[in-house]
Amino acid sequence: MKLFHCLWLFILWLNVDESLQQNEITCDRKDPHVYYWDVYSGQNITLDETVSYWCKPGYNSTDGATWATCTRDGWRPNPLCQGIVKLYHCAPPPKVENAVAVTSYQREYLSGSEVTYQCRDHYTMEGDATITCNSGQWEKKNITCTRMYIQKHFTKKYFSFHNTAIKCRLSLPPLEGTSYDPPYRNVFPPGERVKITCGDGYYISRPQDVSAVATCKDDGEWTFTPICRGIKLHGLQTDCLQRHIMRLFLVVRQHLMMISNHISIT
Repeated sequence: MKLFHCLWLFILWLNVDESLQQNEITCDRKDPHVYYWDVYSGQNITLDETVSYWCKPGYNSTDGATWATCTRDGWRPNPLCQGIVKLYHCAPPPKVENAVAVTSYQREYLSGSEVTYQCRDHYTMEGDATITCNSGQWEKKNITCTRMYIQKHFTKKYFSFHNTAIKCRLSLPPLEGTSYDPPYRNVFPPGERVKITCGDGYYISRPQDVSAVATCKDDGEWTFTPICRGIKLHGLQTDCLQRHIMRLFLVVRQHLMMISNHISIT
């Protein structure tokens, strides 16, 4: 009987001790991202108790929870609030001359969105036609639409029309006495210009012109031939002038020698 009484007292002590341990476990309300706790001032939240809460602006409760439970490991859910991921958007894509965006128009485009351009009728695309929104900025690409012109191709049996991109061309490296600006381009679409500068002893168009600007026409021809010519004196170019002067000098000297010999004989 005495043994049974002692055992009963021991079990009762264990239950009381567990209850005391539970009452000792509390969860604080110091989470910096929680805006409001639905408790009264000074209230302690103990093990297994639940309270409602709201997160600060810019944060959402984890998994959309509206109640928090006090556990031996702290609050559940953990964390109570999570920062809202900021999504960067791009404004409408930039305009491209003589082209339209074939992707559906939006006021804002999410990062990773793509927009593709298409040239208008009678224009052809040069380069990549698609740009991508990256972290709020459209990637920069040199998208160009070049005008296409109709050229006639005639043979004895038939003639046909083909849409081809008309371009004017220069010969590189330039001929002697000729230089171009820009110096390293040899293909120009209609409407673009090139400056031709002539060296000493050369001219362009007229002898008094040593530089001029040629424009590429719609038919793929320059407004004038962009090549410098050697200056002519009385029909002789400067590269031949010295040879002719030398020949003239020899002829004159030969005549003078003949006259001198004739005088000495007489």
